Amino acid sequence: IIGRPDIQQHFIKNASIVSGTCTGFVSNYIINDMVFDYVIIDEAAKATFPELLISVIRAKRIVMVGDHKQLPPVLDEDLIRKSKNEFEESNIDSSTLFHSIFMKMFNHLPVENRQVLSTQYRMHPGIGTMISNLFYDNQISNGLDTSERDHCIQNYKNLAIVWIDTSNHPKRFDEQVATSYKNLLESSIVKEQLKIISDNLKDSKYDVGVITPYSAQKNLIRKEIESINCINFNSQIVVNSVDAFQGGQKDIILYSTVRSSDKYKSIRFLKSEERLNVAFSRAKRLLIIIGDAQYLSNTDTHDNRFTDIIKYIKVNSEYCKIIDFMTIMGKQRKEVQ
Repeated sequence: IIGRPDIQQHFIKNASIVSGTCTGFVSNYIINDMVFDYVIIDEAAKATFPELLISVIRAKRIVMVGDHKQLPPVLDEDLIRKSKNEFEESNIDSSTLFHSIFMKMFNHLPVENRQVLSTQYRMHPGIGTMISNLFYDNQISNGLDTSERDHCIQNYKNLAIVWIDTSNHPKRFDEQVATSYKNLLESSIVKEQLKIISDNLKDSKYDVGVITPYSAQKNLIRKEIESINCINFNSQIVVNSVDAFQGGQKDIILYSTVRSSDKYKSIRFLKSEERLNVAFSRAKRLLIIIGDAQYLSNTDTHDNRFTDIIKYIKVNSEYCKIIDFMTIMGKQRKEVQ
């Protein structure tokens, strides 16, 4: 509230509900000393311990809402690495900092203090079942029928998950850009797919998003699709990182995996379960994954969930399909001829 401090104080002190960020409460001296009957903390799993503590000490009762199987708190990893000696001297395992306090509390609180929402109403059942299978031990059920999440993209009729596989393309490899990566082939495929989606949209207008784990690829795709006519989309195409998409949803999500090489096998933070969970669960009707399935299905990589994702797609052919990009190119050549 902008205005005289006494007017601010009047409105805040007499309000039934006061909203703000965890750290925002500290910056306002009027709220700073208030105690609330209830404090509801949304996205609590992403909050650091100090952020949660700021809110908790102002509450008689606390309701924390979050999902510790999605994105964890954002920490200064450089500072943590530089403080390695201090952690060791204090017998503190720095890796535990990346586990949210929300998760620790959820695991230690009595059963009667915990509630799990076990039915999802966002995704097509084909997508929802994969998310439940891979990330929630099959504990999440689908509250929607497939007919409620149908789409009008004729190229992928009746499909909810499509993997466009670049494994056989000679130019499939990624390129390093400083500490990030980009993939020229995948950015061009994203552009082609957006055109296909737009051409299929007539009376139905969908929200479409593009997610990629690397900033260099995000910038490349944004530049690549500048010339696309978005008139058939419900809103402007959103291209962003996984972290920026948490809490959001789109009818159609395109996910560019980026990583591909014949020299190294590490996929590094691309294998993060939390980020994969967030990225794939943003799609309501159709999830299109673009990437080198052969490279990403490397079983030598510890905790690589892409092997399970590819296996799920192959087993569930009713709603899922892997398409060789070289096959798509072959069809396009024939059409041109």
